[in-house]
Amino acid sequence: MDYTTIRNINEKLVIRKSKSKRRKVTARINLKKGTLLMTENALASNIEKEYLDKYCNYCYQNKKTKLYRCAGCRSSYYCSKECQKKAYKYHKSECKFIKEHPQSAINHCRLMNQILLKINEDSKIEQTFNELIDHKQEYLDNNKGEISDDMKEYASAEKFFSGYQGSLDSFIDKIIKVNCNVLGIFDGYLNYYASGLFLQFSNINHDCNPNCTIYFRGNTVYLKALRDIKQDEEITINYCSVYDTCRMRQTYLKNIYYFTCECPRCIEYKDQLYLDPSEGIKCQTEGCDGYISHVEFNACPKCGKKLSPEIEENVKSIINKIDHLPESMSIEEQEFLLKDMLREQRTYFHPKNYYIYQNLENQRHLQSLQKPPYSNSNVKDDSVSEFYGRRATVDYELYQYCTMMDTAKDETSFISTSTSISHPSSYKTILMAELLNNALTEILEYQEVHQMEMNDFMAYAQQKLEAIHYREVRQQLESELLLTFDDRSEVYTYTQDLFERFRLYLLM
Repeated sequence: MDYTTIRNINEKLVIRKSKSKRRKVTARINLKKGTLLMTENALASNIEKEYLDKYCNYCYQNKKTKLYRCAGCRSSYYCSKECQKKAYKYHKSECKFIKEHPQSAINHCRLMNQILLKINEDSKIEQTFNELIDHKQEYLDNNKGEISDDMKEYASAEKFFSGYQGSLDSFIDKIIKVNCNVLGIFDGYLNYYASGLFLQFSNINHDCNPNCTIYFRGNTVYLKALRDIKQDEEITINYCSVYDTCRMRQTYLKNIYYFTCECPRCIEYKDQLYLDPSEGIKCQTEGCDGYISHVEFNACPKCGKKLSPEIEENVKSIINKIDHLPESMSIEEQEFLLKDMLREQRTYFHPKNYYIYQNLENQRHLQSLQKPPYSNSNVKDDSVSEFYGRRATVDYELYQYCTMMDTAKDETSFISTSTSISHPSSYKTILMAELLNNALTEILEYQEVHQMEMNDFMAYAQQKLEAIHYREVRQQLESELLLTFDDRSEVYTYTQDLFERFRLYLLM
């Protein structure tokens, strides 16, 4: 397929188009793994309702400080008066309407309002927006009811768009274009908290084994190379989790982005989804290394035998427990249950099975929710409170860090048999697991066997961690993290903080 150049994004990337109007972004030069390829601020973005009071509605930073609330609509929050002033250019057209209408009815309208205002301001923005792909026919075929609901929502907010001069058909086309190109915005913990439209990024196509990854700082998106990329090679990212099964990925992409993925990973199992290892259950026939789909429970393609009814029920029970963790359980109880289930999973599941990854992700999420077991409020005397509070926090952080590394060790093993790492936060966790795995594994195993008290555990950890050559590890860590951070100063700050915490652990 012949492509012609539309425009250069920068010195590294170019947008090209085929005669069939398919677009793609390709490399203008050879690119090294870890290269920052581009950044882009959202043309328009909108914070989800449940996060409105947690993130600045202009810079999208979560600064853990009290936010200023708009006195007019009382539904927009800002980290500073400066951000509030900058946001007013677009917020003034929506402020009164937000005050008069429930937020749930105008979430999409706020995003669309920003887009229309910016299109009207700049003809170049309008031209670039109009060039975006929209999968219009596929969208209409799949969303006959939804487009009607969308129009009801927009109709209820007609005052929002009173300045729009185009036809109704043109307005609907813009709605479809936005819905097909909007991008979820995630924080560093992979929580989806906002959505935005990025005009340049919208030209980057999906692949289930992408060569690039994206991440966010506020409502700015960053693109980095996951591996070496040759000149003229297409730049790809993943629109869904690369760890999902082929069946799940195809369904998600069709329902959300209105296309059928035909990347090599999907084509391999397109007509035989039961062969996808991410659905794999180990065949229990002695000497057979085949696997069976946890969806279809088909006969093993290698030996022709099926799982026994008892094992099939065990597998279904494990999957059901992963999908439905009891909310009444404490975090510690859920974490214990997940670790116990992981042992069961490894008995039956293929190493690439989706539910192994899901278990590890659930464990990491639970660990991020846990708080130190003691708080300063438990002690009345301020000086005693300060000392014991700090000591308890540091002790607990070390214990939690070791626990995280134990989980990361499982992640490292899992991802080494999978395709690619899709997010820098995962990359850093895995990297640390690889660097400190041996020492921490020994510490954790010793603690588990001897059920040590925290003070004894700290002393033993100090003895073992002293064997790590900090300078060598730090240099290796810095060189690897340059693939994740934008510049060496950020890497230095990150590693300095990390090793300072380890030093505190040892001194305490």
